Amino acid sequence: MIIGSAHLAELLNLTARPQFVNGKPHQQVIGCILRDGGDGTVTTTSLVRDGKTSISHFKRPAIFEQDDEETMVVPDIERLLGVLSAYNGEVNIKQDNSGATAKLRVKGSRRQTSLVAESGALAFPHTSETIGDWEAKSLQLAEQINPGGNYTLR
Repeated sequence: MIIGSAHLAELLNLTARPQFVNGKPHQQVIGCILRDGGDGTVTTTSLVRDGKTSISHFKRPAIFEQDDEETMVVPDIERLLGVLSAYNGEVNIKQDNSGATAKLRVKGSRRQTSLVAESGALAFPHTSETIGDWEAKSLQLAEQINPGGNYTLR
């Protein structure tokens, strides 16, 4: 996927939804999955930490190449934001599952960074659910909201 580093940073900041508790910043979302939106966009869909009170769906422009996977795991949004601070302009992001450990590779015009990116990583320290499970739960709940903004109960 090719995306502007500023667009990706904005998407990740929106997805993390930082809040302040007792004057200290806390992310409501720790990790996420970047998904091909199918219309020249990359999307994230995620529930907040408690799994009940809020769900979000954000998208930003991106180019997915033919051989790219349609999902990329971001186990730690803060860490990826730190990596992106060293990049300007467009970056190429790839999920590399070829080795013993899955990696997210961020490549700019002058440097490349690799981060461990397993979908089996925990979504939050207090839960036993994985990032993949959390995103599936988020997508399922997001389907219950129609384009008019109405929520459909079971």
